[in-house]
Amino acid sequence: MSDFAIPSAPRPALDREALLAALVLAPATYSRNRFFEMYTNQDVRRVRRRATQLRSVITHLVRPGITSSRDLPSEDGLVRLTYEVPNIGLRRTIALAPIELSLLAFAIARAREGGASLATDDPDRRRIEGALARLAPVSAAVPPPPLTV
Repeated sequence: MSDFAIPSAPRPALDREALLAALVLAPATYSRNRFFEMYTNQDVRRVRRRATQLRSVITHLVRPGITSSRDLPSEDGLVRLTYEVPNIGLRRTIALAPIELSLLAFAIARAREGGASLATDDPDRRRIEGALARLAPVSAAVPPPPLTV
């Protein structure tokens, strides 16, 4: 070890909800090569699997002829969404947290309306933007502190 080694700063805890939003809306954002440490974390693996599940639900729900229904939120705050894809004989029920329901609404609106997204005052959009904002705890407008060696 060199006398000039710079100790690494402690990393802030990863916001799983924010990471989920990023991975659902832009799955290639966090590549394995650039963020290898993140891929070794068990919590991140769970978030990645959940993002994959949600993307598959979105893929199904944007198809024509899909019937879906959702229950009122249960005591745990989760909403049960059930849908059927008749041409492949699939019936799926998935429990969704509020951010997940917002991500579905946002992604489906974007896919169905040719890239149009939800209105800026839409609560789903605000929830997603709030989650994504937590990925960058330091404002880009604030210059980084100077390095001292």
